[in-house]
Amino acid sequence: METTNLINKFKSQTNFKIKKIGIGVPELITNKGIIRDQYNFKWHNFDLSKKFNKNGFLTKVDSDVRNAIRAEKYYGHGHKIDNFIYINIGTGLS
Repeated sequence: METTNLINKFKSQTNFKIKKIGIGVPELITNKGIIRDQYNFKWHNFDLSKKFNKNGFLTKVDSDVRNAIRAEKYYGHGHKIDNFIYINIGTGLS
C-alpha cells in the first residue's frame, strides 16, 4: 500500500513517533469503521483500517464529516460550546 510506504519513509527520516492514524472517507462508515456503501470509491463492506493495522499502524476510519465535527468540537469554534450544529455541504448535505 503506497500510503503506508510513505508513512514508513517519514518515520525513518524523522524522530516523530506516530501513535495512531485517523482517516476520513467520504462514504457511509459503520461504527466499526467499515466502509458500507460506495459512492466515491469502489469499496463495499471494506475494512480500510485493517489494511493499515496489518502494517503496524493503529488506525481509526470514520466519515470525513464526523471527523470534521470532532475537529471543530475539540480544536475549533466548538471547543467552548456544549451543543452546536455542523452542516457540511459537499457532494451531498450532511
